[in-house]
Amino acid sequence: MNICELVSYIEVGMTKPVVVDRVLLEEYGNYMRVIGFLDKEQILISYFYYDESDEDTGIDINLKYESLDKAIQSIEQFLGVSIDGWENFNRTGYYPEPLENCVENKWNNLVNDIKQGTMIPKGYNEIRLYI
Repeated sequence: MNICELVSYIEVGMTKPVVVDRVLLEEYGNYMRVIGFLDKEQILISYFYYDESDEDTGIDINLKYESLDKAIQSIEQFLGVSIDGWENFNRTGYYPEPLENCVENKWNNLVNDIKQGTMIPKGYNEIRLYI
């Protein structure tokens, strides 16, 4: 992905957010993280249990940045990957496979890490947390 593609999907894409990260957090079991751009300064991060159902339960974090550049820098630092290494999941539609035979529930560990800030990118101006 590059900045032009990201801006194009933000401005004219039919689906929001523009998802740039969708990963199964195996250290927490079948919990997934999704990071998407709602607009040029606003990012939505969702953490939820993933079992290929349409059930939407979990934690949503809405981050507001002063600019698109600041938002991109924040996500690059958080992921440890430059924008050139991001995937446009709105275009590819990729979803990881859920873990098989995963019975351990580590939701409390994930919530604690979110509350401690280790699962939230830095550099935002405003944050709204929906648990």
